[in-house]
Amino acid sequence: MAFGGHQLMSLVGASVSPATWRGYGVVRPAVWLVGHSYIFWAAQRAECRPGGRMLGFREVDVSWRGIRGLKWSQLLTEVVDIGFHSRGPVILVIHAGGNDLCLSRLAELMTLMRSDIERFSSFFSEMVLVWSEIIPRVVWHGARDAEAAEKCRRTVNSRMSRFVRSRGGIVKGDLI
Repeated sequence: MAFGGHQLMSLVGASVSPATWRGYGVVRPAVWLVGHSYIFWAAQRAECRPGGRMLGFREVDVSWRGIRGLKWSQLLTEVVDIGFHSRGPVILVIHAGGNDLCLSRLAELMTLMRSDIERFSSFFSEMVLVWSEIIPRVVWHGARDAEAAEKCRRTVNSRMSRFVRSRGGIVKGDLI
């Protein structure tokens, strides 16, 4: 099983009632990984690693939705599409927002992020949201000041992590 997989499954088992599994008519929970190029490239890398795209999980269906260049404003559409094509993920891993840091005002971006995250639960009756923090970059495309972009990244991570946890979600790093 993938590193951290046992902790993740324990959290999921505690978060999702047995009635939910019966309601979805599945024995195996679904995990959706959605985000920008990091998810795209992680899916490519997983394909050629032991465990493949399923990441070594045997009791979980893992699906990838990595879109290179994805902006946060596109994320809601992707999650809605997932909702139409599946009976509902039980675990939704989001890794997005990094491509927006130098293109949007911080307050507007965070308002959009919070709004969208609150909407996700209306698409899926019981869901565990996993927020994957924005990762530091050597070059922030569109940034006039790399230090300011890094400060924005830390601010978004701190505030969104607190927000996700307040809604019962998990933040990458909580599993370790």
